Amino acid sequence: MKTSWAILTLTVLASTRLAAAESVAPSGAVACISTTSMLHYADAAESGDRAKLKRLLNGECRMLEGKPYALLEEHNGTVKIAVFRKSNDWETAEVFYTLEEMLQLE
Repeated sequence: MKTSWAILTLTVLASTRLAAAESVAPSGAVACISTTSMLHYADAAESGDRAKLKRLLNGECRMLEGKPYALLEEHNGTVKIAVFRKSNDWETAEVFYTLEEMLQLE
């Protein structure tokens, strides 16, 4: 039982620390409301489909440049982030998905 509580405590501390580590999005970073939208954006960017990029940026995706965000989860190159309207104000945060390479994560 003690081991279970220790593991739970470490997990909570690690996730709290991850979510509290605020960063500023680099130039050119884009995030979308779903992983599917993010993959559509990446495909359109790679193929140079300007009409699709414009449609996505006018609806499901946003430019992040200079906006504060906190990393929530990472999975196979896809990143779930909280983007803040006011720096580190969780009441103004919205959840988006992006790619590690867009945030220049290593």
